[in-house]
Amino acid sequence: PANNFTFTYRRRGIPEWDFSQVMPEELEGFVRDIDPAHAIRMINGSFIIGEYRKMDECTGLLLYYNELRDEYFAELRYKSYPEIDHHLDAKNLDDLAVLLREHLGAILKVKLLAGSINILVNPFTHRSCSPVQKDSKSARTKEMST
Repeated sequence: PANNFTFTYRRRGIPEWDFSQVMPEELEGFVRDIDPAHAIRMINGSFIIGEYRKMDECTGLLLYYNELRDEYFAELRYKSYPEIDHHLDAKNLDDLAVLLREHLGAILKVKLLAGSINILVNPFTHRSCSPVQKDSKSARTKEMST
């Protein structure tokens, strides 16, 4: 994974950061699939440095680092619908560690498990959590008729 890390990402010490105390492998029924040492490079200077998800749902938390803005932030997904949560906004790893220790469990438990995320559903764009639908036209027609 380090081959895909930029100079800025490495300079911030993210690949070597000991996240084990603030990002356990499992928390509140969520599994950590991505960690800072195995981050995924995205577009516009962002890296996904952490992911917690429910194994059978499209619900979880993505933790990002953006090298252009030099900041950390989180995005929640509840049944595929996104929401930004500012409890994890940070400018450095030390601050992020404090925020993760204080808020990560509560965000996963209260916002995602309890479903208290703000969702506006458009019936024409609503999707199921299944990654592939073999007959997407009939699936959309059936979904719109319900």
